[in-house]
Amino acid sequence: MLSSLRLIARYLAATLFSAGLYTAGLLATDKAPNMEIASMEIPFAYERNGTGVYNKIFDKLTEGYTGELNVSFYPSARYDRVMISRSADCDYIATDHLGRWEEHGVKAEEFEFIGPVNTLYVVLYIPHDAPDITTIEEVKKLVLASDINLVDLIHDLGIQEKFALQSQPQMLNLLAIRRITGLIGYDFDLDFLSKKLGVSGLMKKATIRLDSLNDGIVCFKNEKTAPFRNLLKSNFKKIQSSGWLKDALKDY
Repeated sequence: MLSSLRLIARYLAATLFSAGLYTAGLLATDKAPNMEIASMEIPFAYERNGTGVYNKIFDKLTEGYTGELNVSFYPSARYDRVMISRSADCDYIATDHLGRWEEHGVKAEEFEFIGPVNTLYVVLYIPHDAPDITTIEEVKKLVLASDINLVDLIHDLGIQEKFALQSQPQMLNLLAIRRITGLIGYDFDLDFLSKKLGVSGLMKKATIRLDSLNDGIVCFKNEKTAPFRNLLKSNFKKIQSSGWLKDALKDY
């Protein structure tokens, strides 16, 4: 009888030990939640399957995440709809202007901004031989094209564009052929792209700056995104403190 009880005890111990190993294995290999990330392209700097600087930064920021990262590139209007409907978990490349969707019912406090990756200025490009522009009143007199993402900003300043465009190459071309007399956009995009397209000699930046902001990743603050946000913040500190980030952006 005693022998039978010992056998039963050994069997139970072995079973519990195996179950413990199985449970531990599940915990060790448990995958983090998949993340849906909404993006818009910046020609040469951040593109689908690209190798630009923002592609490299994204890879560094997300290094070590065990869940799937589903990055979808959208045109501007659809991108806004995706964020307003909360169909994405995060937004890259995003700015720290977290109140941009408040009129659509998405409050700034719903988001966490992780960055800054880079500081951007909203600038005015004019023909290379045009007089400098230093005041808002002078800007208002120009025939303007604007980055579509900046329309709300310039309207708040009392500036009216003739063209609101998503394509930076198209905007630069309009200025190069003088169909417009001014172009409003982000300095990072326009400085880099005008050189790439070989039109930088046809235009110059005016002295006036219309705004400044920081870019990075914005995520909805909830339980699902918490592991991803924690990893992003940890990786951001690493690439910033090591000098990797500054070095990556030095030629842009």
